[in-house]
Amino acid sequence: MILVTGGTGLLGSHLVYKLLQGDKKVRVLVREKSNKENIHKTISYYSNDADELVKKIEWTNGDILDIYSLTEALKDITEVYHCAANVSFLPEEAEEMMQGNVEGTANVVNACLEKGNVILCHVSSVAALPNSDKNSIITENSHWKGAVETSNYAISKYAAEKEVWRGIEEGLQAVIVNPSIIIGPGEWKKSSTNMISASYKGIKFYTEGVAGFIDVRDVAEAMMQLMKDKKTNERYILSTENLSFKSFFTLTHTAFGKAAPSIKVGKVLSEIGWRLERIRHLKPLITKETARASQQKNYYSNDKIKKVMNRDFISIEESVKHVCSLYLKDNA
Repeated sequence: MILVTGGTGLLGSHLVYKLLQGDKKVRVLVREKSNKENIHKTISYYSNDADELVKKIEWTNGDILDIYSLTEALKDITEVYHCAANVSFLPEEAEEMMQGNVEGTANVVNACLEKGNVILCHVSSVAALPNSDKNSIITENSHWKGAVETSNYAISKYAAEKEVWRGIEEGLQAVIVNPSIIIGPGEWKKSSTNMISASYKGIKFYTEGVAGFIDVRDVAEAMMQLMKDKKTNERYILSTENLSFKSFFTLTHTAFGKAAPSIKVGKVLSEIGWRLERIRHLKPLITKETARASQQKNYYSNDKIKKVMNRDFISIEESVKHVCSLYLKDNA
């Protein structure tokens, strides 16, 4: 049986769907406040049998911060997909995020070590990798370089990944994946889906920053393939294309039939912008960390994962069209 943490999130719900498609027995760890309907919603995007597929899920109440509930959840489990994570770029939420991402991952690692005979797939992030040095290509062998502008989210994901490497040294079988920005349908005002919602409203400004992007379906497929092939004691960057934010938002705006962003924002205006957003909104979309990240140019190599998958990933243009069409369907 397979255990999935974070199964109601963007990636987790897509992974659960893919596993159920393959007739896998799936147990999903949920907290009291988790919205189980998210999984049903995700499955309904791709299947007319959402009701029947959801019935196959075994739900277990617990929390990755509660080691005892994790121990209970791991009974009869042979594979664990650890997708649960907190994502925030607000300074006041940094401590809670650090606890969830680092302590929670440490608990998952320890529970797997105690259980034994378990293979873990840990979802890290390209945020746990260094930024590009003079536009160099970032690979799995690139070493972490903390800097003043490093986000609290990046620090938390790097520290969480270290817990998995510690577990590997203690005998745990684990594979680590480092996805870039994940594109997919879900709760439209959370994490990367917020970019789709913002595009629908219309964005006038753009930056020249560059980042990696990948379709959520490809992330789920890659994780399953790595677990099937038992590619343990390794990390894999999961990214399809390196695109400028201007190019990405041009794609989203085109999909919605809106004018593309046309006003360039440099570093100085970015610094002014996030400060104004902070004054205007309690939970601003643009923060100091996101503003500075939007100016960075990071290029990621996907050579390693392509050798495992032996197929092309979904193009970001196709992914954007798909996700935007589902947004319109949900918000018509």
